[in-house]
Amino acid sequence: LDVVCFYVTVTGGNATDGTDHTLAEVNSYLNLQGMENVEKIYTQVILQAGDEEGPLRGEVGYNALAANATMNVRGRTSTGYPQKSYRFTLYDNAGFWRGQRAIALNKHPADLTRLRNMLYFQLLEEKDERALQLWEEYLNHLAHGINTIRLLFDCKVVVGGYLGQFAEKYLSQLQDKVKELDPFSDDVSYLSFCKYKNEAAATGAALMYIDEFISSI
Repeated sequence: LDVVCFYVTVTGGNATDGTDHTLAEVNSYLNLQGMENVEKIYTQVILQAGDEEGPLRGEVGYNALAANATMNVRGRTSTGYPQKSYRFTLYDNAGFWRGQRAIALNKHPADLTRLRNMLYFQLLEEKDERALQLWEEYLNHLAHGINTIRLLFDCKVVVGGYLGQFAEKYLSQLQDKVKELDPFSDDVSYLSFCKYKNEAAATGAALMYIDEFISSI
């Protein structure tokens, strides 16, 4: 398995940019379904990437002595669990980690299958018996759901979310299962995985305002 270690030192920030918070204050953030206008709680951190022996030379944050990123708790339902998901946003002068400034570490405490976790798909690649068994069961349920949507609405179906990030290579396997369930047609060209893998909902929401702005010019 490809395991990356992150080393996080919470330095705290300042009131000017709203990062003057402790780790305990960051972890107290709660934004459950139905709650509105909840402000995120940020702190400044030194974020370093490495392996189990420590930060690695050439990786982001190596030898950093000052804060190079902000940290906040992300998610909605997951904010109510003891183990948190975090988002780190690297400052401009900190460089990139694997081409990204925004790094999301997702816990998914309620997902006992771990299907929303990249490590699960690495196990699947390695033909782990339990992972293969779980994947077969999951695909069967997913195929039934997709077939129902298609029969009711006769529309294209795009599989997105966390699954869409990792499962595109299994599209033909999913299509075969959907095809077996469809009593009317063998055509499954309507089914695809999302092309935009990260924060697709946020991008889609932003496009509405971008389109509105362009139309006003």
